Amino acid sequence: MAASLDPQRTEWDVIVIGGAPPGENAAQYAIQGSGLEAVIVESELVGGECSYWACMPSKGLLRPLELLDIGRAVPGMKEALGDSKLDVDAVLAKRDSITNNLDDSSQVKWCLTTGIDVIRGHGRLAGERTVVVTKPDGSTRTITARHAVILDTGSSAAVPDIEGLRAARPWISRDVTHIHAFPRRMLILGGGVVACEAVTWLTGLGVQEITIVEGEPTLLARDEPFAGEMVAERLRAAGVKIVLGTRVQAVSRPEVNSAGYGYPHGGEVTVTLADGQVIVVDEIAVCAGRRPKSDDIGLETVGLDGGGFITVDDHMAVTGVSGEWLYAIGDVIGRALLTHMGKYHARIAGEVVAARATGQPLDHRCLQPTHRRRRPRHRPPK
Repeated sequence: MAASLDPQRTEWDVIVIGGAPPGENAAQYAIQGSGLEAVIVESELVGGECSYWACMPSKGLLRPLELLDIGRAVPGMKEALGDSKLDVDAVLAKRDSITNNLDDSSQVKWCLTTGIDVIRGHGRLAGERTVVVTKPDGSTRTITARHAVILDTGSSAAVPDIEGLRAARPWISRDVTHIHAFPRRMLILGGGVVACEAVTWLTGLGVQEITIVEGEPTLLARDEPFAGEMVAERLRAAGVKIVLGTRVQAVSRPEVNSAGYGYPHGGEVTVTLADGQVIVVDEIAVCAGRRPKSDDIGLETVGLDGGGFITVDDHMAVTGVSGEWLYAIGDVIGRALLTHMGKYHARIAGEVVAARATGQPLDHRCLQPTHRRRRPRHRPPK
């Protein structure tokens, strides 16, 4: 099916707001074999957080450290490696190639080749089956869906409401995965998976002093206790200071700048903890969970409250909205903030939308084995 690029077009069968992997998959499953037409509305990069800011760059930074650590544990290899250090510039260059230097043209090409249109801009609901797109130049475009709108707006880094923290322009996960300049001293706010991964590569690639501050009594508090204990032991052995069971009370940073992702956002940061400790660092990074991006997508126009996770049924249809036309998938529903889980949601939503649009019973379309071509991971250009 050829993708239409007509800028005057106003109607599709399915509109997907958000072009992360779940949104791409939902559009694909909705159109394949059904004759439906779909469009993705995306304000940032098609491919989403996982492809450019989270899973893929983080693993690109962790892998060289892992291999060096393994080599140093193998007799013969350990002696050959000696005191060799990683080539940090080469590691960062590989990270950039993994993310295509934040260029999503290969992802957009996949969409168009598959038969999915793409509109650049921020999509907001404006009533039943209606979406208003605010384009990068500020102009707006109103489009409608014949059958369904699927929300895949994802999540963003949560920055706690701590005195002075937001004014200090702290780093978030996007900064640590796209680090370009290494501060000498850092404080990591949070002790979950993102924090522990970030501390691992920050330590291995050049940050000299790192302090983790976690309000829970252990790292990785949502996982089995032994996991947090093992990770804490290894991080401490690498020189990381870990402060558990207390919280940040206030943050002060007199000099703040507008540097981009991965560059220091100002001068020294003074962090005061609830137990009275004062820590001075060159940068603070917030790794304290995620919040749903649901507060600016027009939920109020269909009778819902924005700002929280969206509730759906087992068909991914949004509860509280009649007519079986509005669906939500991925991080924004809060069931499991993981890319592969969002893609499972996407398959359900896409199949359900196609079945309902074509008058098929759900068990006929949704429960049959399928052998569709999966969305490929983007690859660096040759």
